[in-house]
Amino acid sequence: MLSRRCLFTAASAAIGISLARAARFEFVHVAYKGGVTAVQDVLGGHLSACISTIGTLLSNVQSGGLRALVTTAPRRSAALPDVPTFKEAGYPTLESVERFGLIVPSRTPADTIGRLHKAVHEALETDAVRAGLAKLSVEPAEALPSEFGRLIGSETRRWAEVVKDSGFKPID
Repeated sequence: MLSRRCLFTAASAAIGISLARAARFEFVHVAYKGGVTAVQDVLGGHLSACISTIGTLLSNVQSGGLRALVTTAPRRSAALPDVPTFKEAGYPTLESVERFGLIVPSRTPADTIGRLHKAVHEALETDAVRAGLAKLSVEPAEALPSEFGRLIGSETRRWAEVVKDSGFKPID
């Protein structure tokens, strides 16, 4: 087995654990407060690799400072169309998509939720918002509030199981 010093941030720790198991290598979890500092440590040779968002890595990949090996989404990224997905690289069960959503307290009235959903939908249709998201390498995908709630539940169960099976213990 290879031992690698890799970065797996809080947002990517579970996919890192899954990758290490699937590829049969060991890693040392290196906690960072953000992706930019981690990228600097990869560029400086202090880390072998990292898992982070495309927006955090893209300029360094485009300049040749970093090499993107795979993406974690179910399909290739528009920002990195030549980079294969985990599935294409031979790991069909590894998939992770960073999602952003608007959440409100559970007691929020349905009509308020409906108005918020409509406002977000309308904003996502504007050229300005689409251009801003594209600069961050974020590809919008809209979901109904009920669908998003079910997604949060299923993703929580999925990743809780991975973290539990890993034996990972949080550091206070």
